[in-house]
Amino acid sequence: MASSAFSVHRPHAAAVPQAQPEVERVLVFDVDRLTCIEAEMSNVSQWGCRLTSDDAALLGKSIGIRVGDDPYLRAATVTSVTGTMAAVVFSAQSDAAASRRQEPRRPVSIPIVVTDREGSMRVSGRIVDASKSGCRISAPGLAKLPDEIVIRVLGMPRALVGKIMRREGDEAGVRLNWEAVRELASKTQKLARPPV
Repeated sequence: MASSAFSVHRPHAAAVPQAQPEVERVLVFDVDRLTCIEAEMSNVSQWGCRLTSDDAALLGKSIGIRVGDDPYLRAATVTSVTGTMAAVVFSAQSDAAASRRQEPRRPVSIPIVVTDREGSMRVSGRIVDASKSGCRISAPGLAKLPDEIVIRVLGMPRALVGKIMRREGDEAGVRLNWEAVRELASKTQKLARPPV
């Protein structure tokens, strides 16, 4: 009877740790300032992670993250620091997983206009490589745009909606949001219809 009760409660007990976010202790090296801090790494994805440390304010833009005893650093860029937390995106050249994308990026050169969602800020540039789920864009002045953007390809009636996942100077890696593209197209069609 006791072993039966144990087996009934065991899956429930095992589910509790899985519900908590996974946190890993790491060393973070600032390449420009030559500083090193200890931090907790969480919210890890193929794009980036969150670092939490009392010393987060010591971090500049270019960093290397050492996980465990790995002798190699993972190159990354700090996009923002708020209190003890730093938002980080992984550099494409250091990310082996990114080089083995499920959808390979194809080099292109497509003229575009990039705006914020409201259309109040705009810059002209080019898509330099693309896949179904994302692209890399190059545009002078890109730094002034927020992460949520609208990309208008010259000569195409439908705009693309995306989120900037990493920035490097005048270039950015963008994840495309096809659901938002459909919503924007539907809203545009409703506005274009003449009143009945």
